[in-house]
Amino acid sequence: MVCLLFSVLLSVRATDFETQFQEPLAANQFQDIKQSSWYYDAVCYSCDEAKLFAGISSTAFSPNTSMTRAMFVTVLGRKCGVDVSEYSGSNFTDVKVGLWYSPYIQWASECGLVTGVDASHFRPNAAITRGDIVMLLYRYAKRTKNDDSYQEDALHFYPDESSVAAHAKTAMKWAVTHGVISGYDNPARLYPGKTSTRAQVAQIFYNTRHLLTGNEMTELRPDYTTRDITVISHRGMPAEAPDHSFSGYDRAISAGSSYIEQDLYMSADGVLVVSHGLDLKEATQGAYTGNIESLNWEDIRKAKLWNGETIHSLKDVFERYQDSTNYVIETRKSSVHKFAAEDELLRLIGEYGLEDHVILQSFYCDSLRYMKKQSPHLSTLLLLDDSNSSNKLPDDLLNNGDVDSYAFDFSHISEKFIGRIHDKGKKVFVYSLDFFASEKLAKTNMIKVMNMGVDGFFTNHTRVAIPLVDQAHGLS
Repeated sequence: MVCLLFSVLLSVRATDFETQFQEPLAANQFQDIKQSSWYYDAVCYSCDEAKLFAGISSTAFSPNTSMTRAMFVTVLGRKCGVDVSEYSGSNFTDVKVGLWYSPYIQWASECGLVTGVDASHFRPNAAITRGDIVMLLYRYAKRTKNDDSYQEDALHFYPDESSVAAHAKTAMKWAVTHGVISGYDNPARLYPGKTSTRAQVAQIFYNTRHLLTGNEMTELRPDYTTRDITVISHRGMPAEAPDHSFSGYDRAISAGSSYIEQDLYMSADGVLVVSHGLDLKEATQGAYTGNIESLNWEDIRKAKLWNGETIHSLKDVFERYQDSTNYVIETRKSSVHKFAAEDELLRLIGEYGLEDHVILQSFYCDSLRYMKKQSPHLSTLLLLDDSNSSNKLPDDLLNNGDVDSYAFDFSHISEKFIGRIHDKGKKVFVYSLDFFASEKLAKTNMIKVMNMGVDGFFTNHTRVAIPLVDQAHGLS
């Protein structure tokens, strides 16, 4: 399409439009919009008929200026007829409440249309790419029950088909099938990472005028997928029972959890104790104190959880559940025992025949490397903190042969990086998406990460998670 040949972009920050980008104006008010321009009909539609766009002033549309992410979501919100008074908060730390675009971004976030560059950042002033435009419009089409069909071979004509990220291919097929976008150059190329001007985006909305006719948002649901999604019950069922208690594990398993999680410390006499905190004070809510690594097991087991259960050893857990469930077991760095805990863990896994029921996880590569060397067939998961977020993970860590999967804090996950890890044949998990969240927010966050393409997540709300995974697999 001729409009997509326009490539001269001007850089203008979204904040420059704070006062001007409020109400749509008629196209004939803009002195920089000529009837001879290729985008004239599109701008007339977008401003006069659909009332989607405003100008940068009362006389200028600025057709060659880059379209920012904030602008695009605002235009999409106008297309949907969003009542901005209903969206007063902000899910992103870089989107301040009270700006002209804030309620539209909040609407798009709550509806699951946008996930941000990661879970806590949106980058409203960045120019939006063609790939992101297509993804947003495709999600909008699905949520509003417009036509979301596509031709499977729609991208075969384009020599840069491989440049479309795996998670975005379906959306791009949809966009090409319905003429939402076409290619640049000769031969035509998709250029999913290329930014677009305001005129080009006006043309894109003009192209969808007969395609995206419905604007009633349906309930947010996980996208259908054949990908296995693993639900890991974080320390059991913390909302209903003490961390790492049999009561919590029983409830999680009954709710349909795929895996139950154990945090390990080794006692002074070599017993693996299941506890999140090294001091008994955390597990017993202050009723008992003492460093687990400095105490013998007979003393540790006298401590009671708040429901009256004793603190459990890993052997207790294996003895109770055997191979009726699966386990995600975390090892900790210890200056006292070095790799003694890892040796005992591997021994117990072998004793109970649980090699196919265990994922070994740790924040420490050395621990995973040691266990992988002893038992190469066991699955390993590297937990990553702020220093190794999804956007910072170095190639040497990504290519680490001792690591099968990675788990990131919810605030640091992004779709693009999920694709990068999947390209390496490895899996991506998310933690802390709902550790302190209400069930409503937990549900929203779960759907977001599932639709981003994660392979599983840790949750405090197993009863919320299992039905959503069933929906994603078409079981409900």
